[in-house]
Amino acid sequence: MKLRDFNKLFLTTAVGMTFIPGISQSKTVNTTRIRFGGPVFDTFDSPEELIRILQQLGYTAAYCPVEIGEKSVTVNAYKTAAKKANIIVSEVGVWSNPIDPDEKKAQEAINKCIASLELAEEIAANCCVNVSGSRNPEKWAGPHEQNLTPDTFDLIVETTRKIIDAVKPKQTFYSLEIMPWVIPIQLIRL
Repeated sequence: MKLRDFNKLFLTTAVGMTFIPGISQSKTVNTTRIRFGGPVFDTFDSPEELIRILQQLGYTAAYCPVEIGEKSVTVNAYKTAAKKANIIVSEVGVWSNPIDPDEKKAQEAINKCIASLELAEEIAANCCVNVSGSRNPEKWAGPHEQNLTPDTFDLIVETTRKIIDAVKPKQTFYSLEIMPWVIPIQLIRL
């Protein structure tokens, strides 16, 4: 998808949705309560210990408590305990550079993104979050003049599609956190 087409689609959708009655009111989400979560610095060895810590902190949302490659039985134990305690797993963080100019590093980062999205889907996290990456060869999320080019925008779209298509998530969103030096300038100029 070209940047110009993306911008038109994005703006058309955003403007169109504001005119559809009830579009912002979901029947499946309790809009009267905001969930609160944050880092957990205590150590825990079981889902029950984590839930106790989260409840002591007053959290109803949590970061993913397991790492990529954890056994499914363990992932499911944490998922079940969280659901029973009405705690959502808010995100699985990736923090890698899937558009690294070094193709080997980029592929390693893409593989990590795919594995992280698979974990997020398995534990029913709301999202798997990363940054779009950077063309900076030294800083994985650093500024670089090529970050703002149409070619890099297209690369971000293609890479993100590759990650999502590899997993085909049904309940988890693959999300890109905004970075100040990767915002497509063309989108702002519209």
